[in-house]
Amino acid sequence: MTETVRLIMEAEVDRLFAAGSTDHADRPVQLDTWREYFNERLPERAEPWWIHRKTAGDRATATLLVSHDLPCFTGHFPGAPILPGIVQVQWAQAFAADSFDNTAQASFCGLARIKFTAPVRPGAVLRLTLQKRGSTVDFRYTATDGARTSGRIRFGSTS
Repeated sequence: MTETVRLIMEAEVDRLFAAGSTDHADRPVQLDTWREYFNERLPERAEPWWIHRKTAGDRATATLLVSHDLPCFTGHFPGAPILPGIVQVQWAQAFAADSFDNTAQASFCGLARIKFTAPVRPGAVLRLTLQKRGSTVDFRYTATDGARTSGRIRFGSTS
């Protein structure tokens, strides 16, 4: 993917997630065009397509595309696939380790306040927000039409 295409994709996705914007009726064709573009060009993978990542202090945000061809959709559930919750937690944990220095050396110790508010379907574009609070990281997945999943990951010493 060229740098220009990546920048255009980031701008379009940021526009979809504009604060307070709930009317996306004028944009579904554009979003579907982006989904088709990436689904046709990306090989099978176990991770989402990370469109954009940003870390500032104890806060990190990412925009990601949940591709139709992720292996985790096989059998979960036939005819009506949804992204398994454990995969969402794994992605949040990995993004936290990449985003926060001392979290990378810590190991996963548990989950708290986990809420699966709405299913994540293949082709979804999500915003993942992390907030580090000491040895915990709060995470929240949202889509253009609302919340999907939230929770708290607890990290501990690996020594």
